[in-house]
Amino acid sequence: MVIEFKEKIPISSEFAPRTFGVFGWKRHMKDGRWNDNFEIWTSPGRMGEPPASLDARFTWREKMRCVAAGYQVALAAPAAMNARYDSGDGEMKSKL
Repeated sequence: MVIEFKEKIPISSEFAPRTFGVFGWKRHMKDGRWNDNFEIWTSPGRMGEPPASLDARFTWREKMRCVAAGYQVALAAPAAMNARYDSGDGEMKSKL
């Protein structure tokens, strides 16, 4: 897993101190391998709070800041593979 911190959380009154957006997506690559990606963004306003002006309603995307981004590549092993380790057949016996 890799996490890249892009910038510090803004302390300005323009940003909500505890409201963030988390966007993620997964993709199946091949043979049980998965690629997961995510981004964490600041919010220019508190949840449920209407914008102060009409201009703020249309400029919120420009005010957002990406705080962190990351990805992970994972392998999903089939259940039959775990059964072989459990049975102790040959070299597949678990060493733990």
